[in-house]
Amino acid sequence: MWCAIVTMSTTGYGDRTPVTFWGRLIAGCWMVISIIFATTMVAGIASTLTLTGLNTSTIDTATELGGRKVAVINDSPAEDFTHKYGADAVSVASLEAGYELLKEKKVDALVYDRTQLQYFLKNTHDGGVNLSIAQYDPQGYGFALPLHSTLLHKVNVTLLLTEESGRSDLIINSWVKGE
Repeated sequence: MWCAIVTMSTTGYGDRTPVTFWGRLIAGCWMVISIIFATTMVAGIASTLTLTGLNTSTIDTATELGGRKVAVINDSPAEDFTHKYGADAVSVASLEAGYELLKEKKVDALVYDRTQLQYFLKNTHDGGVNLSIAQYDPQGYGFALPLHSTLLHKVNVTLLLTEESGRSDLIINSWVKGE
């Protein structure tokens, strides 16, 4: 190992030098063997790290959905979204059905509305599934009231005040994320 380190660092053998022909021949052969040993060890470590990285199933962005099986809820915007990124969409009737396919590793991902996924995972999550931090096509939610409702102005003002005060984030984090 000492010869391999000295040979690879090209510092030479100032402390030990062969003097005779046979000594130099043996030292030369040993240097070649040391280089082969050290490079083989480095190549083995690099291969192990590469293979470990390839076996990961984490999907971080929508572009990584291409060619993968992805569960989507029937007639949801997720169908068009996954088609746009080249995913192999597997239609399911409910969020629960998609989650089961994901847990059973029959699909690589489940694409649906982020807020609903957060709420679902908060209530049913049993480990092994993570929600990506990436967000696409954010959608706002609203309240529908009857035409000419006297509550419309009051609801709008209350929602604006709630948003401006930061309480809406607290409510969402409390109810949806469980924080």
